[in-house]
Amino acid sequence: MIASDSVLIWISVMVRIVLTLNVETLKSLNVIAEERIVVERIVVGAVFKKAIRELFLYVPCHRKPERCYHIKGKPMPICSRCLSILLGYLFIPFLFFVDIPFWVGILLQFPMVLDGYTQLKGWRMSNNFLRTMTGLISGFGLSVGIVEVVRLLISF
Repeated sequence: MIASDSVLIWISVMVRIVLTLNVETLKSLNVIAEERIVVERIVVGAVFKKAIRELFLYVPCHRKPERCYHIKGKPMPICSRCLSILLGYLFIPFLFFVDIPFWVGILLQFPMVLDGYTQLKGWRMSNNFLRTMTGLISGFGLSVGIVEVVRLLISF
């Protein structure tokens, strides 16, 4: 998927969320229409919460409850490994200040691949801690790759 497709998907999700918020939604939140500031805060909060929920639906993840973290007894909408990969993307801004070779980013994918493959073959059973660690390492490695590709594109 190219970047423009991601932007279009994000915009369509935002439009769909805003269109689903109507007067009935606000009434169900027990909001008094005259209190504009309260209404705006609740609408923004509802839109943000729904946007995050919708965003997770676009992440390709198996969403098996036994492989997800649970909050108040409910499984998160994304597994521990995928969540950690996304958290690994948070390193992208910091990686512009250091020079890590592209091959290191590729090398950092192997722990996750090895963990997933050995579990798929039934040689051993992984746990959420291991999935989280290998996902975080992979996310960091993907961040290294993204930064190096961006640097390459900028240099042209």
